[in-house]
Amino acid sequence: MAAEGSRSAAAGSTPAFSEVPETHLLPAAPSSEGSPLASLLGFGEVETSFDNRQTERTESLEQTTPDDEYWNQLPSLSSVTAEMNGPRNVGDAVKAMWDATSEWDMDSKLLPDDLPEVGTKDRRGLWRMLLIGAGLAIMVTLIGASYKTLTDMPVQAAAAREAQYTRSAQELFDTLGPVANSVYTDGLSSDAGLSSLTSHLSDLDIAARRSASLAAEPLPSTPILGMTADINALAGPRDLLASGSAQALSIGQQIGDAIAYSLTMSLAFNLPELPEQAPPGQVDEIALQLSTSIAETSLLLARLPDDPVFEGFRQKATETVASVEQIQAEYISALRSGDATRAADVRNRLGGAISGLREELHVPMGEIKTWAVSRLDQVAAIVTQL
Repeated sequence: MAAEGSRSAAAGSTPAFSEVPETHLLPAAPSSEGSPLASLLGFGEVETSFDNRQTERTESLEQTTPDDEYWNQLPSLSSVTAEMNGPRNVGDAVKAMWDATSEWDMDSKLLPDDLPEVGTKDRRGLWRMLLIGAGLAIMVTLIGASYKTLTDMPVQAAAAREAQYTRSAQELFDTLGPVANSVYTDGLSSDAGLSSLTSHLSDLDIAARRSASLAAEPLPSTPILGMTADINALAGPRDLLASGSAQALSIGQQIGDAIAYSLTMSLAFNLPELPEQAPPGQVDEIALQLSTSIAETSLLLARLPDDPVFEGFRQKATETVASVEQIQAEYISALRSGDATRAADVRNRLGGAISGLREELHVPMGEIKTWAVSRLDQVAAIVTQL
């Protein structure tokens, strides 16, 4: 602190721009020993040029420096070298000039006085405000995007599910016509008709089960912020699809039962050839074949589905089987006794019983035909609404 005080005192006592007597100037250096640095510092014969440059710089500073009084008080090279009674070399002169100006705060004077200062605290506050603003902007954007997503999800889910209902209903509708046409054209009577009807009925069953499974699925979930109107509107199409598929399955099952009865009767009573007369060895063989055919027919009839439409036919079939067993015994007895007339009569009674049972099947088959075609039209009207 003492050194700084003495240095400040020395600087304060130095007169501004004082003229140094010629006796204190360094002798002019020969031209061969001169240098630009020596000329700039005022050694030798370039002292006059140094003064001129100093004068020019002072004039230029007067035009641009806002505080001339401050700059005029700075120590000059001449005043510093005068106090040293002449420096020994350039290094001493530079060091003396540095020491004389070390206490002057020139950095603050190089900046305009009206420049606003921004402190570290202010900069931190500014950055904090910018970060908060950016965070709020990002948060608002995310909230907006989330809200739009939540509100769009139910709409998109409802549209996707409605498209599934439409496709499923169309697939079911496409299978209704072939089944109805096959049933209407006596597909339950002939072997070729039964084969075609079975194939169409299989397609109907697959489509109806898919529709029923889709209709049984719960409606798409509804987010808290989502609009549920579109999803709630799916209840109607879902109920229509469920009703149409359930009715289609019921119709298919009923037609399947009819096919089972028709196929059973085509295989039942597969009797051997029944002659009016036969040798004893052949009679035993005919008796075995008749017994086997009647037993197989009894098993086939017992496996028929318990359908109310065919209740009367099943009772008739049970009576016919019992009658055929009795008629079979009479026929074998006639053959063994060689009574051809009686054997022919018993054979006619046996064929009549079997034909009567087949005719009995036409009644429930006609009911199924009328009912199935009507119900298939109803299902078509339901699924067309989708």
